[in-house]
Amino acid sequence: MSNSPKVSVCVMTYNQEKYIGECLDSILFQECDFDFEIIVGEDCSTDNTRAIVQKYVDQYPDIIKPIFYPKNVGGEKNYRTVHNEARGELIASMDGDDFWYQGKLSYQVDYFDNNPDIVQMWHCADIVDNESNKSGFFPSKAAQFLYPKFLKSKDIALSYALVGQRSTQMFRASKYDVKLLPPGFLDFHIAFLISLNGLCYYSKKTLSAYRVVPNSSLTTNCNSNKKITVDLLSEDLMKISKKYPEYGQETKANITVRKMMSKIKGHDLSLLNKNLKSMGDIKINPVLILKSCYYFIVNKI
Repeated sequence: MSNSPKVSVCVMTYNQEKYIGECLDSILFQECDFDFEIIVGEDCSTDNTRAIVQKYVDQYPDIIKPIFYPKNVGGEKNYRTVHNEARGELIASMDGDDFWYQGKLSYQVDYFDNNPDIVQMWHCADIVDNESNKSGFFPSKAAQFLYPKFLKSKDIALSYALVGQRSTQMFRASKYDVKLLPPGFLDFHIAFLISLNGLCYYSKKTLSAYRVVPNSSLTTNCNSNKKITVDLLSEDLMKISKKYPEYGQETKANITVRKMMSKIKGHDLSLLNKNLKSMGDIKINPVLILKSCYYFIVNKI
């Protein structure tokens, strides 16, 4: 591997002894004609995850660079640290319980090489369970056909639903600085900041598996976790609105739609109401609200 690999694959893992091997194998066995490195942030797991990662490091010392924390640092710091170590021209993010299909890496690299105006891209993914059996589709079968292929900053500010799953994301390192991320950021905020530098592409190809298991993350079907996710998204949107007021109408429409859907589900709306109240000087755009609502509904069917 050269000192400047074409791609840096940034893997974040914690207590994923059952899945991390499948994850790393799916990266290592990608057929491609360029160099890539794998940076694994192992967040002081309490299970056998670290020992498994070490076995892979011993077998592939020129490809895998481990970051073994002496104590648990949490997902946010793990993300920042791993991505700060990336040396590649392109960066691909990866969660330690997901896995890629053959051809994923070469497809995305070829697309970037042939489309210099694209700064980041995602693709679709199968949703799988504990045993890697398919149980759904991300973002949804309807979205695979109805979502726009090309996205700008205004589109992302308008709808969280338009942001692809993290293990499908690849972006140009030159268009991204992890230091710009605010505390408590979501994948949404990362996608938005990168989009400020150019056009984004959402491929309709299915090139990986996204594992959704009970209590694994804020994206599972736990009602309270969904409420937490919406509140965090609302905070992200507020930060964007304040720093980039030119996206105020889009962010307000996004929060408004989230409030509408949260009300239907019976969630506590206090934080959403507070944030919308603080945006009182931003004019409501009914067309943007309808558009944001459309993307939300398409994501669910």
